[in-house]
Amino acid sequence: MNLEVKGIIIKTVDYKDSDKIVTILTDNMGKISAKAQGARRKSSRLTAAVQPFTYCSFQLFEMNGKYKIDEADVITQFMSKNMDIVKIALASYFCEIASMEMEHETGDDSLLRLMLNCFYAIDNDIHTMQRIKSAFELKCACFWGYTPRLTASESLTRENIAINFEDGTLAPRNIFTRGTMLSRNALSAVNFICNADLKKMLSFKISSEEEDELSRFAEGYILDKMEYKPKTLTFYQSLDFEV
Repeated sequence: MNLEVKGIIIKTVDYKDSDKIVTILTDNMGKISAKAQGARRKSSRLTAAVQPFTYCSFQLFEMNGKYKIDEADVITQFMSKNMDIVKIALASYFCEIASMEMEHETGDDSLLRLMLNCFYAIDNDIHTMQRIKSAFELKCACFWGYTPRLTASESLTRENIAINFEDGTLAPRNIFTRGTMLSRNALSAVNFICNADLKKMLSFKISSEEEDELSRFAEGYILDKMEYKPKTLTFYQSLDFEV
């Protein structure tokens, strides 16, 4: 059966002498794996299309639940302007999170649109990478059904509020084993990201200190849901850079 999908390459693995097995986050089929036959040959028409962070229109052939790429047209190739290692590291972290999508899981294209929006923002320096990273982490948690509750059993009268990594509940003081403190502006940013349209999720104003608070929570929250720390995140954090 012949199929047409749009999607972004989130993982590549060399296969045999000249092939690649690629993982594609698609617009209508969730995450799929497909063989790109001969893609490692210099003369292959598929070589450019199966590079990481590349958004393409794919012509696929499916047989017995396995996919082969027949043709591919590149729409956008992200992270290729100046090969910035920090940007590549952050994009790789996003791809590792996206790889947790179930194989062949159908549904809407929200995760793909989130990836495209965040890759565009990174590529064009729309916002700090720290802000983009926080938004991506929180949106992914929401897509997985883990939207922070942002509710409290007691009145919150303090400027700084404790927030739980486990479920996003709030407390007037830090009583959580796994959690952090947020200012009210950082807490408002969490709420904004979780509820905003994908095109507007980065459009909020906070200070650099509040952005640090937001980052600590978003990262702690997604890692709590993943139950492991991706190697790509460890590498990203090892780089000496300004966000």
